[in-house]
Amino acid sequence: MVQPKSPQPNVQQRGEDARHRLIEAGIEVFGISGFEAASTRHIADKAGVNLAAIPYYFGSKEGLYRAVAEHIASDDEPAASTARRIEVLLQDTQLSHEEALELLQELLDTLAITVIASDGKDHYNRFIMREFLDPSSAFDILYENFLQRILRPCTILIAQLTDKTANDPECAVRAFALIGQILVFRTARAAVSKRLDWQDFTQERVDLVRSVMRQHLESYF
Repeated sequence: MVQPKSPQPNVQQRGEDARHRLIEAGIEVFGISGFEAASTRHIADKAGVNLAAIPYYFGSKEGLYRAVAEHIASDDEPAASTARRIEVLLQDTQLSHEEALELLQELLDTLAITVIASDGKDHYNRFIMREFLDPSSAFDILYENFLQRILRPCTILIAQLTDKTANDPECAVRAFALIGQILVFRTARAAVSKRLDWQDFTQERVDLVRSVMRQHLESYF
């Protein structure tokens, strides 16, 4: 008996799939090579689509690059969810010193887990670091929708903990310093691994970083 053929995905589904594969391939190739050196043909081949798909879906190589930045920035990481919840609390609740410190610890703790333990997202991190070191048209996308969403509640909590206003430069400097102590384990991963002889970041090692970070917070505030 002849089995009926499975229904073929419709044109819209195929288009969404091709677009997604181009973005995923773009994350990897742009992350490794940067915008200028990245080959659109390499990206298309890696995505398994025709080269003409890039201008069709994104308009240009730069359009694809910006779409990659938007995809990374909108990725629903636990740290982003935590940051949004804290911002709502900051709008509606008068926090005590202990509550503000606990929320700041939670935000940075979640960020540490997201950044340090995300071994499967090295290309994401390379893309982000390239933009922060050598900004392009995609920088504002990443800043506003990735870094700023963590910086904003972090700065407000620091302001409450230090009895300052959130627009005081010292609060922003403290926020960058606290976030930086987490990011170094990603940006300087090779150096950390060499110094500590860590081939990977096990749960125990991530927990050690989180513990030290909490000690720093308690000494700051």
